[in-house]
Amino acid sequence: MTDDAALEEEAQGWNLTAVGAFLSARSETDAETAWIEALPRLSEHFTPDLWGSGTSVNPYGQGAHSNLYNVECQRDFRDWLQSNGVTPEEYAQAVGPVQYVSFQMHLLSLMDRARSNKGWRVRVIGFPSLGVVACGLGSHYQGTQNHNQMGRASQLIRARALEVLTGSSKSALEAWPSASAEDWEERGLLAEPVLSIGDLNISTYDEGRGAKLRMVRNTTVKKELATFFAIKGMTVNTFLEEGAEHLDILRSIALELGRKEPYA
Repeated sequence: MTDDAALEEEAQGWNLTAVGAFLSARSETDAETAWIEALPRLSEHFTPDLWGSGTSVNPYGQGAHSNLYNVECQRDFRDWLQSNGVTPEEYAQAVGPVQYVSFQMHLLSLMDRARSNKGWRVRVIGFPSLGVVACGLGSHYQGTQNHNQMGRASQLIRARALEVLTGSSKSALEAWPSASAEDWEERGLLAEPVLSIGDLNISTYDEGRGAKLRMVRNTTVKKELATFFAIKGMTVNTFLEEGAEHLDILRSIALELGRKEPYA
């Protein structure tokens, strides 16, 4: 059986329904409830004897919605909001209380020898207000670094990973770019136009080109995304259909990197 055929067969055994519910959770309570069911489904493939896990639910802080409306939203979108009678309060309600949710799966063989925030991991982030998911391989998050420099660091990590990987794992990683400003500022993670933010229809904005991630994210998200040295974006529905294949590929790459220096 070829590597591709083996991955396809493995992907058929995934059930990502609960995972999708977690990634699209519009409240902390919904996210916590969904994760209780999602973790056992993931653990069927990321076995607990090899993999550890972690989650994060990131709510908007005080004043964050106002900052989105008045600062992060570019003038043309803010003009569109105002011309359509959308107040800052209504925009905040559409965006909702949860900025993002995420989970990570990390090799215990790496994390046992390092502090919990070090190393790299398979990571998936959901942006509930857009119904969008970003998944890939991320390095550790350092909040004090400039996000542009962190993006550059991720490019270098990806280049080094391609040097040490071989065969199908190397070919697979070549299809996963490192994160760039297009991902956290524009539509880099939006594989198709996202025409609503929560229940706010924005289909008439920018000739139907849809939302940009900056409309719903703060600075922390920029730095979180900049840590990805391999990343792809998709809708939650696409993740439900194709996420198993993506997670299988990422797991395979992660396992090989875990056996290589300087990653092991």
